[in-house]
Amino acid sequence: MFFNTSMKLTVIIAGLALAVPASALTNVGDKLTIPGFVSTVSGTAIPGLTGSLELEVLGKSGKDWTLGYTIKNLADASKFESARISAFGFNTEPDIDKTFYLSGPYTTLTSGNVPEGFGKVEFCGSAGPNCAGGAGGGTTLGDTSTGSFTLRLESLANSLVISNQYIRWQSLDSKHYDFVGESGVGTPGAVPEPASWAMLIVGFGAVGTIARRRRSGVAVAA
Repeated sequence: MFFNTSMKLTVIIAGLALAVPASALTNVGDKLTIPGFVSTVSGTAIPGLTGSLELEVLGKSGKDWTLGYTIKNLADASKFESARISAFGFNTEPDIDKTFYLSGPYTTLTSGNVPEGFGKVEFCGSAGPNCAGGAGGGTTLGDTSTGSFTLRLESLANSLVISNQYIRWQSLDSKHYDFVGESGVGTPGAVPEPASWAMLIVGFGAVGTIARRRRSGVAVAA
């Protein structure tokens, strides 16, 4: 019984931690908002290193979808002297045929690999030459950047599904963390639904009760 309950909780927790939200944009004015990213440097999660991303459908014409973006660098200024978001990106369904830059600091629109073991994305906007960022542009500590681009899809679609979002961190200087010129990657933080929280609370209570009974049984047997 204890083993089965533990297994169920492990599956729930793992699912919450690894979930990367996918969202379908359909109409002009539709928005996808990611209020916070969980960011890692060399595989270690760094508290206080976060930002937000909002995508909005500005226009649709045939296979062309024009999106606007707003990126906020929300890194904790009490822990970081410097932090720069040098790239962002995501995957789409349908796939992308071509991209067209319209405005904003992320002038390179391409696809490719993202560091920190994140993998490959179909679209990224970068202040450098590729999806890993580079150069010296982007969104600096405490700043907000806006811009727009057009995606030409490989096929006509009523909806554009966006998933596997990321932001790229560079120029990370922090006396608090003893960083100088470090870099990292942020992925969306999973926010459990109320029902999931309830399941977790009930599950943790059950595990605690079973564990106490097991200890009590051992003590009696002794």
